[in-house]
Amino acid sequence: MYPAATTRGPVVIQPWYRVSDKERDGVVRVLHDAYADGRLDDQELDVRIDQALAARTYGELQLPLRDLLPPMPVPQAAPVPSGTERFAAAIMHLSGYASFFLVPLIVYLVEGRRPTYLREQAAEAANFQLTFLLANIVLGVASVFVLPALLFPVIWVGWLVLNLVGGVASAAGTRFRYPLTLRLLR
Repeated sequence: MYPAATTRGPVVIQPWYRVSDKERDGVVRVLHDAYADGRLDDQELDVRIDQALAARTYGELQLPLRDLLPPMPVPQAAPVPSGTERFAAAIMHLSGYASFFLVPLIVYLVEGRRPTYLREQAAEAANFQLTFLLANIVLGVASVFVLPALLFPVIWVGWLVLNLVGGVASAAGTRFRYPLTLRLLR
């Protein structure tokens, strides 16, 4: 009932088509919802209900709704990961010290397409390890120049610190994302 012309089945409803009591009642329900949300006051609600009940065409029926947007859906909070999932996700981040990207990649592949916390964090850890590997290769090739060779300690310290931060954040249940990481796995 919000657009100027709506579709009902194969027929396009035009503003000059006549309305029924059922359509008027639908608009009154929308007005009451807007009142309950605090978007209309008492006087405005009464005026708009009178307009809706007096409407004979779809064009007239849209007037009481002219400045009311449909209510926005409330975003759902992400489910809290279980203790086992948080522990396993922390291991994914910390395993970079021992296995580099292999353990997170294997867990990512074993988890399949299921959108779980563990799969998400395994992908994040594997992406970070692969980005770190790529950065080392690029710096190794470019190390014929002095400046890239000076960046090795910076990225190694960043790697050491961020693996630990990722592990701690995952153990707390945070959906941790590494900065400056290529997202090869999703």
